[in-house]
Amino acid sequence: MPVSTIIIDDEAKGRSVLHELITRYCNNVEVVATASNGIEGLKAIKQFSPDCILLDIQMPRMDGFAMLNEMENYPCEIIFVTAHNEYAIKAFKYAAFDYLLKPVDPKDLQEAFERLQKKILLPQSPRRMSLLKSIIQQPHQAPSKITISSSAGITIINIAEIVYLQAEGPYTFFFLANGEKLVASVNLQKYEELLAEHFFFRTHHSYLVNLNHIKKYNKAENNILLSNGHLVDVSKRKKDEFLQILSTL
Repeated sequence: MPVSTIIIDDEAKGRSVLHELITRYCNNVEVVATASNGIEGLKAIKQFSPDCILLDIQMPRMDGFAMLNEMENYPCEIIFVTAHNEYAIKAFKYAAFDYLLKPVDPKDLQEAFERLQKKILLPQSPRRMSLLKSIIQQPHQAPSKITISSSAGITIINIAEIVYLQAEGPYTFFFLANGEKLVASVNLQKYEELLAEHFFFRTHHSYLVNLNHIKKYNKAENNILLSNGHLVDVSKRKKDEFLQILSTL
């Protein structure tokens, strides 16, 4: 079955461009409706029960934020499509499936739907929608939890339980304090942006470390011993900055 999708954007050109990009670049995706504001969007969602909505933020009558507050009973994925790269958008990444900045890159849109298709048959977690709504209501308060989306499903974890993250091509591996290892279909750079305010530091192009889990720094080997017993490298380029931060702990 194709991924049923609704485009919600107040600009007719924006709706048209997204529709065209989906038609040209996204296999097995069907646009079942479009809407110019949140009120129309809610009606379309109720009528079509889509798998996904492409949602703009700033719209007349009812914006994307207000619309989401009415969506708790609609288990569809949310991909933000907006021209506004502000703090709130960074926060949305904790709970939204993805966000795309205008003008939308066709490859980014294609990849977002490819990831979505891998998990579309899995039910949406109500906790995930609740987390998104809490972010919207308090956009300047960084959440204590993060959602990890992969082809296997959605996992919600406490950020404090993350020991470190490791890059593996387009994927990111999460190593948790309880020994669990999770994989996300998002690159490490995006998580670096999300977790910067949670005391995480990029010690190496392959590693993002929770500074609260550092047990020892080995100067001779230029690596870190973490609370889970793993060793993580510190690159020469990052060494001076890391030592400055380490001195403040």
